[in-house]
Amino acid sequence: MNRFFLFIFVFSCSDEFKIKIEDLNKFYIYCPDEDVRNYFISTFDTMFYNFVKLSNLNKLKEVNNLIVILNSSDKEFFRFYKFINSNFGYKLNAIRDGSFLMGIFGENAEDLKYNIYKYRRLIDSLLEVRVYELAYKRAYYFGVDKEKSEIISKHFGIVFNIPVGWNFLEDSVSFSKNYFTMFKKNPERKFTLYIPKSYLGVDYESVLKLTKNFINDSLKNVKISKKTIEKICIDGNYKEGFFRSCIKNNAYFYNIEVKDTSLRNALFYIIEIDGFLSRIY
Repeated sequence: MNRFFLFIFVFSCSDEFKIKIEDLNKFYIYCPDEDVRNYFISTFDTMFYNFVKLSNLNKLKEVNNLIVILNSSDKEFFRFYKFINSNFGYKLNAIRDGSFLMGIFGENAEDLKYNIYKYRRLIDSLLEVRVYELAYKRAYYFGVDKEKSEIISKHFGIVFNIPVGWNFLEDSVSFSKNYFTMFKKNPERKFTLYIPKSYLGVDYESVLKLTKNFINDSLKNVKISKKTIEKICIDGNYKEGFFRSCIKNNAYFYNIEVKDTSLRNALFYIIEIDGFLSRIY
């Protein structure tokens, strides 16, 4: 088997550059071999990941997430190879604060494809973590609404930073039923947070039953999207859009709804909302 390298390389950048909010969710791929690049993209969920082709390396100051895939004969290979300290590694803040860089190396195209296949689960897990990190940054891009956050803390005894731009739905401001709903427009989206008086079960039936209490519509294509010891989530769609519902730590339930005809567009906002709701404590 040919030797391979999966690594993150380091750049120095003296110029400050603020990434646009709409670019925070993109993974730029620099890979001169089109066939290998297409193989990489096809290996992962393109509905979840937003992959963008990078034709050259002259715009690194405008890139926040970079994946480089090169074989040993490529002219750029040694430019990155000199930074390797082990067969695998990754580094944040390489180009600038908050940046993410990944590289996959091999001796030829077949070697690269083999490395992509062999480490696909590890690559996927790293990219998924990055997606949620960036979703969290997007959510708080304009700051925290301290007034609304204090209201929630007072009524529920939880630490929850509400991002600027979210408003209470009128019929949930009283907090009389251990839940509240907030909404945001363009596109229309909302979330409901429910904190029961007793522990919830972390299972499919429990989360589905609660979801039906908050979505007054028939649910379709419902499936488990995440399941761990402490959290379970289900995804699906209703008449006007898509939803995600989760139970976490046996302690609270939240439901996210986004009105959009496109799953890709809806998923972008669902992940963003899920990113900050997951950090309640």
